[in-house]
Amino acid sequence: EDPITGESFMDLFTSEQDKKGKWSTPTPLNNTVNTVSNEGGSCMDKKRSTMYFTRCVYEKKSNFACDIYMAKKVGTKFGPAEPMNIINREENDSSQVGHPCLTPDEMYMLFASDMPGGKGGKDIWYMKYDKKTKAWGNPTNLGGDVNTSGDEMFPHVAQDGTLYFSSNGHDGLGGLDIFMAEAASEGLNFGEISALDYPINSASDDFGLIKNKDKDEGYFT
Repeated sequence: EDPITGESFMDLFTSEQDKKGKWSTPTPLNNTVNTVSNEGGSCMDKKRSTMYFTRCVYEKKSNFACDIYMAKKVGTKFGPAEPMNIINREENDSSQVGHPCLTPDEMYMLFASDMPGGKGGKDIWYMKYDKKTKAWGNPTNLGGDVNTSGDEMFPHVAQDGTLYFSSNGHDGLGGLDIFMAEAASEGLNFGEISALDYPINSASDDFGLIKNKDKDEGYFT
């Protein structure tokens, strides 16, 4: 039982959709990904060969800050999960990092964090991939148009470049609401931010929206 939430620790599961649209019974991922700690907030690359996910380590009745991990597919399962070390934990052992999202061209990874240098609460940050060095660059705050003094989390960039994210800092219907910002130009430049209409947004928490690649439909929590 998680001492913070009072609920069970979370694991990552997989479910496959058949041609009729029916989902299979969820099955947990292997123990290189799932541990006795919390795992969640994941995304995959285009080849479905690498997964990035959030892990919040719990050891000896102590909670540690969440980090983003990476695991590559080995056969039908995932190999060892390695932390991406976005934050130097020797200098900062408390800032949370999670909710990874890759842009369709896989040149950027967006994520949520309350690391120093933000606008307040949790902000959306990004890193750019360097093809020459095959490494991710330093974290950069996405900026004041998207980020507020509240919490911005669960980023998702759709195939057309539109950014979807959840926030309790922009004007909405209550709690976390889902907002969108259309791509304005190349890179991570976005236009005006608007809230999705009811019934997607509600007085409760609405978050974690992802869109299907080829259809104007998706899923959210």
